[in-house]
Amino acid sequence: MSEQEDTFVRTFSLVLGMLVVFMILIIFAARLVAPAVENAADRGRDPMKVAAMLENIEPLGQVAVGEAGAAAPQAARSGKEIFDAVCAACHATGALNAPKLGDQEAWAPRIKQGAKHILEDAINGIRAMPPRGGDPSLTDDDMKAVVGYMLEKVGVKDAYGAPAPKASAAPAPAASADAGKGKQVYEQACFACHGTGAAGAPKLGDKAAWKARIAQGADALNDHALKGLNAMPAKGGRPDLADVDVVAAVDYMVGKSK
Repeated sequence: MSEQEDTFVRTFSLVLGMLVVFMILIIFAARLVAPAVENAADRGRDPMKVAAMLENIEPLGQVAVGEAGAAAPQAARSGKEIFDAVCAACHATGALNAPKLGDQEAWAPRIKQGAKHILEDAINGIRAMPPRGGDPSLTDDDMKAVVGYMLEKVGVKDAYGAPAPKASAAPAPAASADAGKGKQVYEQACFACHGTGAAGAPKLGDKAAWKARIAQGADALNDHALKGLNAMPAKGGRPDLADVDVVAAVDYMVGKSK
């Protein structure tokens, strides 16, 4: 091999070696930079939004195909199951100012609006809460079940009740009021304020607070309950209640507070 050829081979080998070293350096730098870029991207994400996104895209179940090829209907879920799967993220933690499950003080002003109003807000969304809690697959019946479950945890039993009869032209006399019905209406419509003393309402059983009101007479108390007084709306915010049921609730509270 001539000296010229030997020089060419050595030069080519040197250049090739430098290219190999350069490629190795690029690969090593890329491996160092990639985790930092991924971490920076992760830091820019809102953890709650990421969690909600993952929860919303998680499949709710699998479709089973029978002999006829039709998909089997998904079994209805209870209010508790829907709460645990969809609502707990906010209503179990108080995130985004959501009223926590079982927190009577936080739920009191909402209960005052009535279960139907709460259900409408849950379906349509309100403030930071998206429609149907962010899960569009939930039906109106699902929402009714989960709202009823949350209200039950703050003492509101049978939140929606049976269809109310038409209101009578005049309040029924207290003597004809059904004591059992009065207790039921109190728990559904009156407890939020008269069970906690919210908005200055006289608490059930507080004889001192009720003394002056009882002295006004049953007619005056019934009129105030039906038409509203000060911070208390007409019928305690439940226009669906029959007059006789409101009078029964008043009679029940008076009986417990004498």
